[in-house]
Amino acid sequence: MVSARVSSFACPHAQDEISARSYHRPANVTSCDSHFPLPEARVNPLVKNRDMMVQVILFVITCGIYGIYWFYQTAVEMKALTRDSEAEPGLWTVLLFIPFANFYAHYRYSELFERVSDDHLNKWILFILWIVFCPAVWFIVQTDLNKKAG
Repeated sequence: MVSARVSSFACPHAQDEISARSYHRPANVTSCDSHFPLPEARVNPLVKNRDMMVQVILFVITCGIYGIYWFYQTAVEMKALTRDSEAEPGLWTVLLFIPFANFYAHYRYSELFERVSDDHLNKWILFILWIVFCPAVWFIVQTDLNKKAG
């Protein structure tokens, strides 16, 4: 149980005094609008919610450069979620530009996503999708991360 200094104040919108403890506000706040509860924090502050249409527009406008940025950022977010000290998003991003080494980067990314995914999508399925139809990977990964972001 958390002990807190309780202060009360009269709110013109309420019939009775409101206790500071019941509304999780600092004891020194006395304005009447402070009795409304704050909105809940996102489910996971480590993951950013990204709109798919905005991403497609950015991908087209930047001639694909946004896709590289997205790969790196989502790998960093998944690394933070799994607390995997061996994951190297920066290295994987560089490996995207090296023929055949990019397969390793996609495999490691798929492996990391398998651990993060709610559905525990098999890493080999995601890896093959990287090779055959990478927009599907983009949609699958971003949809799952958006669920985690809240």
